[in-house]
Amino acid sequence: MKDHIIFSGPEKSGKTTAIQTISDVFLLKTDSTYSTDFKYGVLDVGNEEKIYLSEVPSKAPENFMGDHLNKRGLGLILLLDNSRTSPLRDMSYYLNCFADFTISTSLAIGIINMGENNKLSINDYHQAIDAGNLKPAIFSIDAREKKDVSILVSSLLYSLEPGAKL
Repeated sequence: MKDHIIFSGPEKSGKTTAIQTISDVFLLKTDSTYSTDFKYGVLDVGNEEKIYLSEVPSKAPENFMGDHLNKRGLGLILLLDNSRTSPLRDMSYYLNCFADFTISTSLAIGIINMGENNKLSINDYHQAIDAGNLKPAIFSIDAREKKDVSILVSSLLYSLEPGAKL
């Protein structure tokens, strides 16, 4: 059963904060094999159904997409920081890392710090992604705001199943 939403993006892009903001339960698990912390959240969507929110570490994300997440993943939420030096390059890198996954699932993109770097707009991100076959929803978000993260997650779910609600 597909019941995981994967959160990924560069360091300090709001992944952990977004998961904490929307989760009904937040867990932290340390994996000594990779010397990293894996962050998980659980979102109760009613009727005893749950969606698991899993953060893929920023460093070498291509090494953390095991069979479990590929088989159980509903889609990818890619978080980007517009104040970084090359956010479009960041987007390209992560989309490449998850290319096989997003072909068979769904994708939504949240961009933090839109007001801190006025050289890129949401339209710039759309134009950069139009070179490929993906047509994700792209939003300016504050990962600390439940409403913003809910809209992002809802857009991902809606792209999979029109009419889906959180």
